[in-house]
Amino acid sequence: MDNNLRKELVLATGFTYDKNANLLWGIRSGYLFLVGMDNTGNLQIRFSVTRGENGVSMADFANMGAQIFGNGTVVALTWAIPAGNPAGQTAAFAESQLQGLPGYLNGKGYRNCCQHCGSVGSTIFHMNGREPEMVCLTCAAGGLGLKLEQRSAGVTPQNGPTAPQTGGPADANPQFGGRRTADPRFGGPTTANPFETQSRFGNNAGGVNHMAPTPYKAPKENVLFGILGALIGGAIGFGLMLALDCIGYWPFPGAIIMGIASTFLYLKFAGHISWKGVIVVVAVCVFCAYAVERVSWAIELIKQLKEIGEEATFGEAFRYIPYMVEDELVDAGSYYANYIVNMALAGASGLVSAICATRNRG
Repeated sequence: MDNNLRKELVLATGFTYDKNANLLWGIRSGYLFLVGMDNTGNLQIRFSVTRGENGVSMADFANMGAQIFGNGTVVALTWAIPAGNPAGQTAAFAESQLQGLPGYLNGKGYRNCCQHCGSVGSTIFHMNGREPEMVCLTCAAGGLGLKLEQRSAGVTPQNGPTAPQTGGPADANPQFGGRRTADPRFGGPTTANPFETQSRFGNNAGGVNHMAPTPYKAPKENVLFGILGALIGGAIGFGLMLALDCIGYWPFPGAIIMGIASTFLYLKFAGHISWKGVIVVVAVCVFCAYAVERVSWAIELIKQLKEIGEEATFGEAFRYIPYMVEDELVDAGSYYANYIVNMALAGASGLVSAICATRNRG
């Protein structure tokens, strides 16, 4: 299992990775599952279950690429992974199977059990040489001389596994008898028939899953629309900052609102925010803060000219602003300090808001 797939599986399932076994193990609704790759590079999910004297029936896992190992309790479901298949898509598929399996197994009367003695109850993950095993506490501490390496699956012989922890009826996984759904990650509506030969993740005909590439695409970021959204958010902050400045208040609250609004509207318009979005948001906030200062100084210049009986249009006043310092009409320190402070506040607000958005979106 390569590092990229391992990371995606850990993120998607929440399972624990074992370096020696090169697989993940975890517990879902009282069942212990092992997720990894077989010797030919296929995705494989293993579990050990029993149904008393009836044992494990291959008919219950028809068209799932199932194999039975050990004392007839270890079931391995296998799916072939096509070359170039995205690791995130493979991990998402594995998670969808793990969501549906506990409900399906429970509905069929299967209970988590030790692969050696077959007793129903708690099991642990253990490496016996190079072979991963799922054994009970008795076998682990008794004649087999196994060393406990992981915690129990938390199932008692009296009550068996509990109801599925996630999803709806039978965890709503159509391959395991759930309600009809349409999973956008793997494209198209699925079926409630657990034995249908065409699954969401490839063709299962003949009992072997030939997993085909699917139309899944990761969320894309429309930067052009995102820029439009950020500009609208910047305009909102621009208006608030200018209003506060004109009535004699420090425009800091407007800078905060500008950063939040620009980030929010960038995300809404672009559909996703990455580091490109962070740069856009910060640039828009800094530019809008600069524009606020220019407009504010232009308005102030027009007022001063009116007091001495002079007239000037807004455009004339706006163009004259850079020469105010040269003509010593304003203090250079105060003039540049206002620019630097407001632009820095707006930029920082946009930076913090945008970074928080990227982390929340993963």
